[in-house]
Amino acid sequence: MGVPLVTHDGYSLGTLNVIDFQPREVTAAEVETLRDLAGIVVDELELRLDALSQLSERRRQALELNDDVVQGLALAQLALQADHPERARDAIAATLEAAQRLVTELLQNAGAHGNLEPGDLVRSAPAALRRG
Repeated sequence: MGVPLVTHDGYSLGTLNVIDFQPREVTAAEVETLRDLAGIVVDELELRLDALSQLSERRRQALELNDDVVQGLALAQLALQADHPERARDAIAATLEAAQRLVTELLQNAGAHGNLEPGDLVRSAPAALRRG
């Protein structure tokens, strides 16, 4: 005997089956229990998918933060090389503000959906920096 595994969005994932060595009659209560178990299986699968989606989004935001910081610091370096210290200060200030906003958002999301793990806000240094 089996019952379908259907997501809340209506996608069919397969079936949850119970087999025995001998044929037998199944009661309505047993069918209902199997349906309840199928609902639990679907809920667990959807929770796992949601957790993976949230982790992917946090990593995307962390990479965005890294890119923003790198670009801001590159702009500041160019401004210093062009002898424009005020532009360099402005670029650094804007970079820090953007970083603070994104880190605050990441931490708020982590509070709502679990803790950040080591490495969620950083990625390994580029190869050029690791060699030096």
